[in-house]
Amino acid sequence: MVANQVLDLTGLDTIALDSGYSDDLDALGAMLNDASGLSYDLASLNAQITVLFDLSTAPNSASALKQRLADIRSTVVQSYSYALRTQTLVKRCCAPLTISSSSSRTSTIS
Repeated sequence: MVANQVLDLTGLDTIALDSGYSDDLDALGAMLNDASGLSYDLASLNAQITVLFDLSTAPNSASALKQRLADIRSTVVQSYSYALRTQTLVKRCCAPLTISSSSSRTSTIS
């Protein structure tokens, strides 16, 4: 139904898409999956940070403090990993997208 509405609005009889269109859709699907997984990872990281810095769970001994500091270091390393994954995903999503039609015109979307 949507395809018919697009054809009605554009005044075209048909829209021809090359094989690159399928590849673009696959790439967009992969980015969506990556973003969804990253969202869950960031929510988990937020919960870990909340627990690590909550005053009600403050360590009450030297060994507990040592363990808490190790947990904080581990969470910081994990945060850097998520930041790198987020940066990579944003770069992939913001890369210019080139669209070619059946005519000789090519458009670039930034």
